Amino acid sequence: QINYYYHPGLAASNTADDHDDAVDVAPIVFCHGIGIGLIVYLPLIDELLKLGRPILLPEIPYVSGFRPWQSPYSVLSPAAVSSTLTAMLASHGYFHGVFMGHSYGTSWLSYMCKYAPNVMAAVLFLDPICFCLHYAYLTKSFVYHRPDPGISSYMVRTDVMINWTIQRSFPWTRVALFTEQIPDIPCSVFLSDLDALVPAAKAEKYFRSKGAPIADFSDVRKEHFAKGPINVTVFRGDRHGDWTERNCTSVKIAEAVEVLFSKVRTESRKDQ
Repeated sequence: QINYYYHPGLAASNTADDHDDAVDVAPIVFCHGIGIGLIVYLPLIDELLKLGRPILLPEIPYVSGFRPWQSPYSVLSPAAVSSTLTAMLASHGYFHGVFMGHSYGTSWLSYMCKYAPNVMAAVLFLDPICFCLHYAYLTKSFVYHRPDPGISSYMVRTDVMINWTIQRSFPWTRVALFTEQIPDIPCSVFLSDLDALVPAAKAEKYFRSKGAPIADFSDVRKEHFAKGPINVTVFRGDRHGDWTERNCTSVKIAEAVEVLFSKVRTESRKDQ
């Protein structure tokens, strides 16, 4: 069972049925990563709320530390994830959503790309684990590398439920995502170049080979997020998740989401 938080946005009385263009009220769906849940993302969530959009925040209990042991069968399969998120949208009257995910949460985005692409209006990946997963980087770093007991992440990485999820309930081949599997929707990707879990250099090279425009976060302008079907932004000098510690970073990520909505609206009007 997945619990979630819902905020109706500024247009609280509106539903998709009230508009000719359902994109105008499409919600943001944010899937968090391994850690202690949504609390570390509060600065980002605050910035997303300022956009005035409805927002759905599912909690993934089996990658949230310091929780009671659950049944190993509580880890949702790819098909169950896609049906759960689709039902979550439908229960509030939405047919599409702009999906965001960080770290483990990007595995859920990968499932949605493959199992429920029709409900995705746009997608944004933060520190994605799903790209270049055929390299042994993530496996060695998270599964086989012994964490340092002197760092705070030690408590999370040694949590029994999180360990079970990654070592016994992680369908690697289904999580792995290639650009050809991303639906024909606007897409933004954010990488941290000193990431110890994600092979960021290989992922950057991969996206470059696919013709995706790439920019450093320190120099990025709003226009960059409107480029290509896929655009990539790199946090230079950052490790996995470092961006969560800086409020100014969340402002620019929310700006990227705003541009994605604009692209979706423009493209949907062209199709009419």
